[in-house]
Amino acid sequence: MAPATPDSKIVHALGLIDSAEHPMDVRFATAYATGYIDALYDAQLVAAPQCRAVAMMHRSAALGG
Repeated sequence: MAPATPDSKIVHALGLIDSAEHPMDVRFATAYATGYIDALYDAQLVAAPQCRAVAMMHRSAALGG
């Protein structure tokens, strides 16, 4: 099995937001995803503003807004 790339890990983190059933779980998954994105940004592996915006769109959709 190939090692996970930062992109695939971000996709997985966003999937956690999408699959959360309770609003608290959505918020927890969003915090996890944005923390992971920030860590990747600090390591200069991703462009954080765009990734954070996508995470917030997933959060809004999961919370029905």
